[in-house]
Amino acid sequence: MKKSVVGCAVLGMVVLTILLQVWAGAYRSEFGNDEYAHYVSSLLIHDYIVGGQYVSPVTYLRQYHAHYPVVGIGHWGPLAYFAEAAWMLLFGWGRTSVILSSAGITVATAAVLFHVLARRFGGILAGFAAVSYILSPPVQAGTASLMLDNSIALICLLAMVAYRRYIESGRALFSGLFGLLAVAGMLVKGNAACLALLPAFVVVIGGHWPLLRRPSFWLPVPIVLVLAGPWYFMTYPLVSPGFRYTWGLEFIAIAGRANAEIMAWVCGPLAIAAGLVGVGLVLARRRPHSADALMVTAVSLLASVIAFQTVVPAAIQDRYLVSALPPFFIACVFALHWIGCRAGTKAGTVSAVGAGLVLLAAMPAALSIVPKSQFGLIEAARQIWKNALPSNPSVLIATNGEPEGAIIAELAMRDPHRASIFAIRGSRLLGGGGYNTADYVPRFNSPQEIMEAIDDYNIPFVLVRGTETGNEWRHVDQVNQARKLFPERWKPVYESERDGVKVALYRIVGNDRASADIVRLIELSAPKNLLRR
Repeated sequence: MKKSVVGCAVLGMVVLTILLQVWAGAYRSEFGNDEYAHYVSSLLIHDYIVGGQYVSPVTYLRQYHAHYPVVGIGHWGPLAYFAEAAWMLLFGWGRTSVILSSAGITVATAAVLFHVLARRFGGILAGFAAVSYILSPPVQAGTASLMLDNSIALICLLAMVAYRRYIESGRALFSGLFGLLAVAGMLVKGNAACLALLPAFVVVIGGHWPLLRRPSFWLPVPIVLVLAGPWYFMTYPLVSPGFRYTWGLEFIAIAGRANAEIMAWVCGPLAIAAGLVGVGLVLARRRPHSADALMVTAVSLLASVIAFQTVVPAAIQDRYLVSALPPFFIACVFALHWIGCRAGTKAGTVSAVGAGLVLLAAMPAALSIVPKSQFGLIEAARQIWKNALPSNPSVLIATNGEPEGAIIAELAMRDPHRASIFAIRGSRLLGGGGYNTADYVPRFNSPQEIMEAIDDYNIPFVLVRGTETGNEWRHVDQVNQARKLFPERWKPVYESERDGVKVALYRIVGNDRASADIVRLIELSAPKNLLRR
């Protein structure tokens, strides 16, 4: 295929990806969900490098986390954060820059998918697979966010390509490369461990039983154990409490049904039919032949992702299946090509029409993406910095769920001397519970006790986001009650309202004239276990 055609195809992917980001409001929304942890973790590494620190990384992490207590290193692997920090060094740490990095990951995945398919099936079917991937709802959501799942999909696809080369050539180089890519994925996020299943599925699905006798087949095992094993040994006790289910047949039954429903919704009925035909064709041709290497590795990766997500009880979400989409669309292309070949001289036309119909059937899901949530906290972060006190740089965040982490990321983004302000999580000072506040309980029983806690740390500013009553976290209601009980001490600095939810910044009279106890503030928010969020 001509380089000009490939270049135009990649340019089209870039334009489509960025347009979808703009449509989703990615460049004007705060970092929600796990985004804020990924952003602050990347920013920490960037600042450590730029600052030329002469303290140990662990000490720096502890101090940084005390200021911005959403660092995710430990719950997630560090590799993505090093990569994002490198991006920040080149292009800056602002919202536009980091969201563009997400676009780059999606385009890279689509481009690899296009390249893999174009040589064998032609540009039209390769373009169909690339566009289908970009338009898939969980991919769109990941592209509009700073999440890790699209990165895992890219790494898994590259690992599949490496293993295909291993099957075709038998060279240990590609087996070792597969092992290194598996390590890279696992040091980004745990669900890349699905790659451990890929060689076994290749042997069974492709009939490559002689591979078992080759030392090179087993080469990835020591690579993964040596390079990724220690990290997982240290961090599994931190990750496992976040599992939302327990191991067992009950979860397998629930996850199997749910994952099937997710794939049906994400891909559309015609794509599911085509994908099943493609998988069936591969299974029907069970023989070790290099011409089948692409399809055997693709179906093996598809099986690996789905099996892993059906057995490991972390959670059930559509984004966890993003890694299954590239190999699934490869299976679709294989089926469409096979159907076209049955048409004789009109093979290309039949395949192209089929691809168009499959893509059209998937459009309702592709166009159903809801824009990212906006919490009204971007201006609030500016106001906090505008009013920050050098002698007492702290603010208490009293809000529900995701916005708590979102405002912390916004404050970190605007910090001129990171890390300088102490963003105190209300869910930690005023609440408690298990992992990630899943078992949240209020720490105090009255607004008087809330006020005493605020005064105990001389907190000069409190940011409140929520309704007057009935908030998800009870301490937000208690803060509102304290504000009403002691109106002479709560002086409004900034107020706004969005979709019926009020955002307000208050200055606490008395505390605004006191100095911060830095040692106590660090002790309050620093991680008890240095790798834990």
